[in-house]
Amino acid sequence: MHVHTTKVSDSAGRPAGTLTVIRDVSELERLRAEHQAIFEATGDGMVVYTMDGTIVAANPAFCEMNGYACEELVGRNVALLVHPDKHELLRELIQTIAGGGALRARATNVRKDGSTFPVEVHGTLFEDESGPLILGVARDVTEQVEAVELLEQRVAERTSELFALLDVAHNVASVLKLEPLLNLILDQLKVAAEYEWATLLRFEGENDVLLAGAFGAKAASGPWVYPIETMGPSWAWERLFSGERIIVDDVEGEDPLARGYQEVMANHPEMVLPGAHS
Repeated sequence: MHVHTTKVSDSAGRPAGTLTVIRDVSELERLRAEHQAIFEATGDGMVVYTMDGTIVAANPAFCEMNGYACEELVGRNVALLVHPDKHELLRELIQTIAGGGALRARATNVRKDGSTFPVEVHGTLFEDESGPLILGVARDVTEQVEAVELLEQRVAERTSELFALLDVAHNVASVLKLEPLLNLILDQLKVAAEYEWATLLRFEGENDVLLAGAFGAKAASGPWVYPIETMGPSWAWERLFSGERIIVDDVEGEDPLARGYQEVMANHPEMVLPGAHS
């Protein structure tokens, strides 16, 4: 309960009594306490600052996000936390909100340790006993930005692969001789999938596998014909025939795929990849 008393005078200026105003502020205090609890508990970073940028309060999420203890931020200017390249955006934000508008933007914040991170920010104007203040809300969007960058990278890689495959398709139609065509295909594929050494195989008959083309630092001098039984375990070829892609993570390892590769290299040392051991 809030009590305010003041003296009252008559028209001649003589004391005529007192006026007492009693106001129940329990509801107001309750609302303030609820608002403070929400301010403290929300996961988004929230900061209150004056029209000149002086920080009045900040919630734990905002302080942690920026690498400061909350008591370190109160009284300092919010520009401290904004990358210099984005100071003009901060001024625009304050001016827009002061004029009764709203602004949502992507900015870059600077932590206490000097590291930077992207944030999505917006603010709103409100008044308290001290005058107009700005409530700013900031959300760390690092994961979102990284996801977009990864997607863009994958799109670029996929686009490069598609262009390489289109070149291959064009060259297949324009080159008739087999050996130049195979070397050209491998050369084009190197643009899409970087490699040190590659081969193209084709099967003839039931028992032989023909090394139809090869490419490394330079074109190999094949072709050669190999009995299929010397080209690794039959189960590996069955998997390839079914359209499965086989990847050997470590050619010197002990897993079945690695042992199969080692068997082929032992039978045909001329096929050993650069740097590998049979």
